[in-house]
Amino acid sequence: MDWEQMEELYQALSSLPTIQREGVPPSGRQGAPLLFLEPPCWSRAEWLETVARVTEAVSEHCPKWREESARVKLAIQRSRLPWEEFLPGLVRQDKNAYFRFLHFISRHHLNREVAGFIFHHALKLGLRGYGAALRPEEVRDWQRGYCPVCGRYPHLAHLKEQEGRILYCSLCEAAWPYPRLGCPFCGHSSPEGEELLAWEGTPYRLYLYSCCGSYLKAVVGSGGSEGLLDPLEVEGKTLPLDLAAWREGFSPAALSLFPAFTFKGGLRERR
Repeated sequence: MDWEQMEELYQALSSLPTIQREGVPPSGRQGAPLLFLEPPCWSRAEWLETVARVTEAVSEHCPKWREESARVKLAIQRSRLPWEEFLPGLVRQDKNAYFRFLHFISRHHLNREVAGFIFHHALKLGLRGYGAALRPEEVRDWQRGYCPVCGRYPHLAHLKEQEGRILYCSLCEAAWPYPRLGCPFCGHSSPEGEELLAWEGTPYRLYLYSCCGSYLKAVVGSGGSEGLLDPLEVEGKTLPLDLAAWREGFSPAALSLFPAFTFKGGLRERR
């Protein structure tokens, strides 16, 4: 893997404009994520525009995916799928949406890795406005391992001396507090089975959870002049940590579009 090219790709994706979302209602009713209760709104034109922006970035910074990303973009443009209804189903991890997504990839003979990457980051463009609109006080008592906005797993943690551990959603980039110890993926609360790997000379860490075979990347410290993180930028800088985790037999729960179905046998069985 060309780490420099991939890091540049993530930087380009992080600079793409966020679709602003206003009037985000509080989440947490019955422990359900916000967008399971208040479905996000997309127009077909808005979706096609976000896909075009993502594929343009992929084409420029990842030449090996250039041809396939163009095929994915064309398939999406020509598809008769009712995107206004289908995309909220993807967010809710609806079973029918999951199978329609697989059928879409199969019908057009698309590479699943490239298509999944483009769908994931196009969805992110449409959703991270919701994550940004969420106020910290609304999720102070959330304390769950999945996102209060879109229900996805975290891919990154920010460890702060005063606030403890802050998790960042892998899809909408919402941030919420979680106990310093324990696995956010399976809820195992004991420090046993938790292994920490430090990347020497950097503030980045890797947590490996043998309780379920998942891993979580983390940043220690302020994270910038104002203590803020750009999750996508950090994702690009820490790709070698993903490789280290994969080599140890751990897998990224956060990178599945449909964790509820992809891992229906249980997180532990993914190893």
